[in-house]
Amino acid sequence: MPLFAYSRNISNFAVGKYFPTALLLRISPKMLNKDISNKKEDFTDSKRPDMLRALGVWMALAFITGFCNIAMSINPPLLNPGVIAASGETDAAPDSTSLVAQAFALIPDADLDILTKEMRKEMTIYMENDSVYRIRNIYSGQSWIDEMNQDYIRIHLTNVSNLQIKSLPYDKKGINLIMTIYTISGDPETADSTIKFYNLVNPESPDASLTELPIKNFFKLPNPKDFYDLKAGDLKSAGRKMSMDDIMEEMPFHTIEYSISPKGSDLTGRLTISNYLTMEARKRLEPYMRPELHWAWDGKHFSPTRCR
Repeated sequence: MPLFAYSRNISNFAVGKYFPTALLLRISPKMLNKDISNKKEDFTDSKRPDMLRALGVWMALAFITGFCNIAMSINPPLLNPGVIAASGETDAAPDSTSLVAQAFALIPDADLDILTKEMRKEMTIYMENDSVYRIRNIYSGQSWIDEMNQDYIRIHLTNVSNLQIKSLPYDKKGINLIMTIYTISGDPETADSTIKFYNLVNPESPDASLTELPIKNFFKLPNPKDFYDLKAGDLKSAGRKMSMDDIMEEMPFHTIEYSISPKGSDLTGRLTISNYLTMEARKRLEPYMRPELHWAWDGKHFSPTRCR
């Protein structure tokens, strides 16, 4: 049980209805005036130990109650970073100064309805203070931040989805360029990502907002054909040589998982369709497949670099 839970139990006992009277009756009955006629009673030396014991009890109670009040005033996740907080149970966190943290809080609810804006703010504040805050999202699952630095954040949304947010240096003044990568996957071989770009307007201001920008201005989505190398495939293949039309017939649709470097700005796209193939089709296509494509950020847009 977390420390704050123990503190709350102790405090409730210490300041409950029965503790000050009933417990004192048990501890020092001699201190009560049994003479209902209110006759004056002399306190002899033999009764002084009872007085001292009662005084000691009350001093201990004051100390315990004060400690519990202080402990209960601390937000529980700070005492136990792994605690799961239900939505609405904690106070609103102050705004972060990180651009990616601000962008995380400002993503439209229609695109990220699983976490309220206040939940997102709290998660980033605790992460900035080296505490992983596992929060109960609105669907009663657990969400938390996997990794975060000044320019990058990766959020575990559910067991089958995650969100990456990257602040990119942009040559044009007046634009604070933010890139988001939302990925959904049942397993690593079926992951599929969606990329979006935003301008963070008036950062660190109460009027801060996100404006979505056309993806084509910054990144040209790859053609599925880019993931295949006919020349290399012909050299590696032991069977019949395949044309691009043959490959596209075998692969009617493609899924791609994107990831961006947390400390740099290199973008990677990984083909994840192979799990849908039969063993025979995979054997025919693997010699032609490029598992990954790579792009580098040049200050204006992503440009292809190398293949693996």
